[in-house]
Amino acid sequence: MVQKAREAYDLADTGEEKAKACNREFGGWDGMGRYMDALDAGQRGLDEINVSQDMRLLLRANLANAYYNLGDLFESKGLATDIIKWIDEDKSESVASRIAEAMARYVAGQSCRRLAYGETREMAEAFAEDAIEQLEIGRSLFLQLESDFNMPAYGGIANTCLGGRMEALVILGKRSAEDTVKEYLASLDKIIDGQDDLVGDWLESYGWWCIFGCNVALQFMKDERELQQAMAIFTNKADEIAQRLGNWVLRERVLTMEYVRRE
Repeated sequence: MVQKAREAYDLADTGEEKAKACNREFGGWDGMGRYMDALDAGQRGLDEINVSQDMRLLLRANLANAYYNLGDLFESKGLATDIIKWIDEDKSESVASRIAEAMARYVAGQSCRRLAYGETREMAEAFAEDAIEQLEIGRSLFLQLESDFNMPAYGGIANTCLGGRMEALVILGKRSAEDTVKEYLASLDKIIDGQDDLVGDWLESYGWWCIFGCNVALQFMKDERELQQAMAIFTNKADEIAQRLGNWVLRERVLTMEYVRRE
């Protein structure tokens, strides 16, 4: 995808075409979890002149997601919030704005979910509440896009929204940590050592469900034996998924979780 996008960029005659090629290149790097490269591609696209507002929205939404995956949570949340506000004020209903808003809601929600850790109880609750709201809206938007355009990838991102929302509900005390971990574990029955039909965003979504499960187990489970068993399953399955996808960020999260578990 990266190679073809660069070929398209070299053939492009207009700023819009070049920006579109950069957006495609972003998607290739994103799929491999190489977000610094994705960030560079997105910024090059935004540097082009005579680019439509729709294309700029898509590039900005993708940049917000790259910041989130790099751990720059305040940057990702701020950019995503600006996108949501602009779309709301502009009343835009284009396909691009719908996709951009769905991605912005996803990024804002996941950023808030992660920001809830390490904060005071009051701030953690505020971030968790925002995460629940944004991820529910994002999930709904992605499911509608999946239905309208018959694009299973959108359903995969919607599934990641669902998994993150479940973790935020645990942070807020509205879900049992033990029941949530059991639900995360049960979902992994869909993944059978590469023999299943899951690919792309659907497969990646269950990698993130493993990471959400690790977070919940580490932060909220009291039984040490059950915690260790759950963590072992989550890290093993997430590593398998990361290997199948070639996703470096998912691999990094697996290594981090494995280190924390052993500590």
